[in-house]
Amino acid sequence: MMIPMMLVSALLVQMLFVSCHCFVLETDATDCPVNCSCADDFICSNRSLRMVPWIPKTRRCKISLNDNHLTNIEAGIFKNQSTSQVCNINFDNNEIQEIADGAFDWIKNASITFYLRQNNLSFIPKAFENLSQLRALYFNGNPLMHLSSQTMISIGRSLMTFTFDMGYFQSWPHELRYLRSLATLKIGYIPFYVLPQNAFHGLESTLFSLEIHNSKLEEIPRALCIFNSLQYLNFSSNHNLNRMTSQVTSHCTNNSFQVSFFYFDDNDLEIFPDLSLFHNVYSMTANKNGFLVMNGDFLTSSNFTIYSLDLNKNNFTRIPFAVNEFRSLAQLNMAYNSITSVADPDISKLTDLNVLDLKGNPILYISKDSFINNLKLSVLDLSETRLSQIPVAVMTLSNLVQLGLDNTPVDCTCDLAYLKSWNKTNTISDTSHCYLSTEKTRDFLEQSLIHC
Repeated sequence: MMIPMMLVSALLVQMLFVSCHCFVLETDATDCPVNCSCADDFICSNRSLRMVPWIPKTRRCKISLNDNHLTNIEAGIFKNQSTSQVCNINFDNNEIQEIADGAFDWIKNASITFYLRQNNLSFIPKAFENLSQLRALYFNGNPLMHLSSQTMISIGRSLMTFTFDMGYFQSWPHELRYLRSLATLKIGYIPFYVLPQNAFHGLESTLFSLEIHNSKLEEIPRALCIFNSLQYLNFSSNHNLNRMTSQVTSHCTNNSFQVSFFYFDDNDLEIFPDLSLFHNVYSMTANKNGFLVMNGDFLTSSNFTIYSLDLNKNNFTRIPFAVNEFRSLAQLNMAYNSITSVADPDISKLTDLNVLDLKGNPILYISKDSFINNLKLSVLDLSETRLSQIPVAVMTLSNLVQLGLDNTPVDCTCDLAYLKSWNKTNTISDTSHCYLSTEKTRDFLEQSLIHC
């Protein structure tokens, strides 16, 4: 019996897909590959694909082919997206080694965000040179060895976001200067101890956000002084800084460097850094460094504008008195340090303090006048501490609206009788319970303390 040719073709396509987890034949523009979603977006993630399937026309040019085993991107796969004005394309976490020169010709005039993180590309393919509106290119996690001048010139007309790693670079990529529209730059694994003074030449007035992580740099480079529009600086997970000194920043000879948001996490330092380069910082995050000391000598002569300071997960054994030099401070987070007590002078000069987070510290004692100068304090988190009583100090806080005591072993006994006249019991959350009891701490204060 003869099998109809149409049935043979259908069986062949099915066999090819089952055996190699790929699509090799062009189908109708409205067809959707098996196990993929094609309603509004084309989603074919984590399907063990080894070849890029035929991509049908969808309502939006949002294509997700991440987390497969793709090794190359052929020409023509974006044919059905030729009328798209905006495209978001995700090829993260594949094994891509090659992209055909004409792979993006059908979408060359679309505004494109392209994700190619965690692949096997050692250079940025020439195919990107044909894109007139490439807005963002996420390239980190590839064994990139250099940047091509021609490629950087071509994509530099429109590229606003660029992320890449430099672990295999032999010299600094001065080709970055061709990215004349760049606003966000993220660089990982810089293999050099210092950067050339002109490392960021060409980006002085456009760059808004810069991240440098996992580098071998010995200090925050002087090359940053060139920026006059930079607002966000993330210098985290750089483990080659001198952990025994506060001098981890260079000094700029001009006043144009005025970062507002500074992230300085996980740098393995024991001494809080000299912030003389960061007079205009509004918010600073310095988590998981291992800080033991904050030296006030280099802070006293400075006029800092820091509003929010996050020192979560360090090794401070008490709130450093030097923190009082940040007179504009409104939010202080020192959760999960090793603080055992809070004394009168610790934050006495922080008269604008509004939020104080001490969660997760082994605090046993807080003196009664600890917050006497912090009349604006409205949020105080003492959760997961070792306090057995609610500190008398909270009674001075007339603007308190939230007191965290979750998992703090407060003994609900008549020893808390001093709180009978306290009218802020409603600031304690419903999830705070008396020690070894199901009774809520707030309920005890409101209902049981009256009998003491």
